[in-house]
Amino acid sequence: MRRGSMGRMIVCYLLPVVVFCWGCSSRAMAPVSAEQQLPIQRVVMAPLQNMERIYGADASFTCPLSGNTYFIGPVAEGGEAFMTEKLFDHLRRRAQIEALPPEQAQGAQAGLLHASKGELSELRLLLESGRALKADAVVFGRVYRFAERQGTVFAADRPASVAFDVLMVSTDDGRLLWEGHFNETQRPLTDNLLNIDSFFKQKGRWLTVRELAEVGLDDVMQRFPFK
Repeated sequence: MRRGSMGRMIVCYLLPVVVFCWGCSSRAMAPVSAEQQLPIQRVVMAPLQNMERIYGADASFTCPLSGNTYFIGPVAEGGEAFMTEKLFDHLRRRAQIEALPPEQAQGAQAGLLHASKGELSELRLLLESGRALKADAVVFGRVYRFAERQGTVFAADRPASVAFDVLMVSTDDGRLLWEGHFNETQRPLTDNLLNIDSFFKQKGRWLTVRELAEVGLDDVMQRFPFK
């Protein structure tokens, strides 16, 4: 599921929500190491996008950049804001890079959109906002599902379900530097005894959607190339 390469840009422009996506093939792409990415020292993070708000629930979306396909489900109110906050918490703790907050990305994008009268493409907007902030890379992502648990810690009629991806592109040339994703509906250990590692990460109980999202972010960001 971590697959893709840069190719034809696909325009998916919708204000005030902006979705960033490019064409790609299914060629396998290994994560780029921090050494290969140097001299990346400053990154700016754009807010994560609520895909239900853009496409509606019960739709499917294939990321043109990674090749991953997601089924879009309900995104609980405030889900993308929670994910944005928690992802930025991860980024700002990385000693190897300086991370600029989503508010700065939004401010830069608003100025660029105003100056261009809304005629910038997603790729251009993403790259130009990063360059305006003198960032070497932009981190962005999408929330496909953020559904709350129905039930209690010990008995859930419907478990929490979360799906999202996070991507990082170079502001120099738009090159994909890294991609991570999480797509999980919590299941009991009895459904799959091989799932024991995930079971203990999830504290052996039915999690809330925010708890499951944090488990997912922790897992994804373990593979982020900067420490």
